[in-house]
Amino acid sequence: MKTFAQLSVAGVAAVLLLKLLGVIVVPLLGFLAAAFAFTFKLLLIAGAVWLVWRMLRKSGCCGTRDEE
Repeated sequence: MKTFAQLSVAGVAAVLLLKLLGVIVVPLLGFLAAAFAFTFKLLLIAGAVWLVWRMLRKSGCCGTRDEE
């Protein structure tokens, strides 16, 4: 009977720890995924702005043109 009690306590402790881990880890993973997506979007926007700016400079419409 002592072994059953020990297993029961270990099982209850494992379930509680898994629930606590889920409460902490799942939102953290969601936050990390959102931060990665936001950074990726910012990089895409920066790349598009750079490309448009580069094309406008080569066409000569925006100020002096650098000789490359």
